[in-house]
Amino acid sequence: MKRTGLVALALAALQCLSCGQETDPGTPDAGKTVKVLWQGASTEVALDGLPTVEVAGTQAVRLTEVIAGVLGATPVAGLEADFTAADGFKPGSKSTCDGFIPVPGDKLAQGYIDPVSRNLVWDESLQFPGCLRVGDIAEIILTEATPGAGKSVKVLWQGASTEVALDGLPTVEVAGTQRVRLTAIIAEVIGSTPVAELEADFVAGDGFKPGSSPNCLDFVPVPGDALALGYLDPVSRDLSWEASLEFPGCLRVDDIAEIILTEADPGVTVKVLWQGASTDVALGSLPTVEIAGAQLVRLTEIVAGVIGSTPVTGLTADFTSGDGFKPGSSPNCEDLVPVSGDALALGYLDPVTRKLSWDESLAFPGCLRVSDTAEIILAEADPGVTVKVLWQGNSTDVGLGNLPTVEVAGAQLVQLTEIIAGVIGSTPIEGLTADFTSADGFKPGSSPNCQDLVPVSGDKLALGYLDPVTRKLSWDESLQFPGCLRVGDTAEIILSE
Repeated sequence: MKRTGLVALALAALQCLSCGQETDPGTPDAGKTVKVLWQGASTEVALDGLPTVEVAGTQAVRLTEVIAGVLGATPVAGLEADFTAADGFKPGSKSTCDGFIPVPGDKLAQGYIDPVSRNLVWDESLQFPGCLRVGDIAEIILTEATPGAGKSVKVLWQGASTEVALDGLPTVEVAGTQRVRLTAIIAEVIGSTPVAELEADFVAGDGFKPGSSPNCLDFVPVPGDALALGYLDPVSRDLSWEASLEFPGCLRVDDIAEIILTEADPGVTVKVLWQGASTDVALGSLPTVEIAGAQLVRLTEIVAGVIGSTPVTGLTADFTSGDGFKPGSSPNCEDLVPVSGDALALGYLDPVTRKLSWDESLAFPGCLRVSDTAEIILAEADPGVTVKVLWQGNSTDVGLGNLPTVEVAGAQLVQLTEIIAGVIGSTPIEGLTADFTSADGFKPGSSPNCQDLVPVSGDKLALGYLDPVTRKLSWDESLQFPGCLRVGDTAEIILSE
């Protein structure tokens, strides 16, 4: 299909004839009626009795006004139209009109007849060729649109070609015409693949590709985030875009036959190794913060999509540069790697150079400012001192070093309620009881002085504490618990209802 730009509508265009036509100017009354052929009947429609609009300084009648009285309740969108001039000329006789005739019904509101000369013109936005600017129209031939004609487009993705029916997809109104979003078309094919991770190229019915035009070389393939602003006409399959994209005319392709999808180049990536898997994370798609005048990506943003709901504070991180350097190979960094998870919020990667940097407050040495970081290696942090919490048949190791402490008699201790909170979920502590076992197997209830005090009721657990290093169990003096309940090196907390 040739793409001939329609010259601006002007008075001269309304008064000239199509190439190869000779039109008899006729009598003063000629040109005031046109025949509309529909469902086997021919109706003479008087043009001078119809409302007009101004087109390039001349009053003209919309084609939809001409045919409205003939169609009755029949929707214009379900029709197609052809035309015959007074001298017998038909647009379809010209090769330049191949693919444009018959004209889809939804385009007829953008076509006009001069009520005196009967010359046919169209809105410039349609980019119709000159053979459709017919002089002295005598007949408008209406037919029902061929079911399924021009209603599908091929979507090529991952080596497969899928025919997508356009007339079954939702439409939106764009410049007065119903169009289908490109995202609605490709959603039928790509499944759960995010559109933003794709790129698209296009092929017209006549083989034209936008990239063959020098003006489009820098615009194709079109990035996935622009596809929500692209549309196909479900009848003509013409491709259009939101003006905000400022795409050149070579991307406004007529009669799209194929949409070719490929995965977008992710740009600069870094590998995140976690739980035996390696994930390439694209840095260019992540939010940045300004640090010392540079836009950098937080390490926590990089690992967030990989670790899921795992808390960053429960992890450690090591790093490998593009040339294989690891910070731990330097004596200055031996005691600093792996880096604790709570420090990762103060670490950054440059999204272009992949240089690793840290907040100055950490005072990390130069060996941890890795150039061209290729890998971030995550591991679960050593929980340090733990205590087992037995509840509902399960045994959970709780790391004491990760829990908040309170000062009791000059020592930093962990409340028993903090230890068991992560295990019991929404169960009220007040409805529980607790017993204890030391590392050597001692149980308070084995002592006559504690037989009547264990298990300890849940409302007293907020007044019980474990030393996060020695695991020694102590209680608030107000409880007046005997020494048999001050367990040394507590190994187990046994909960029951």
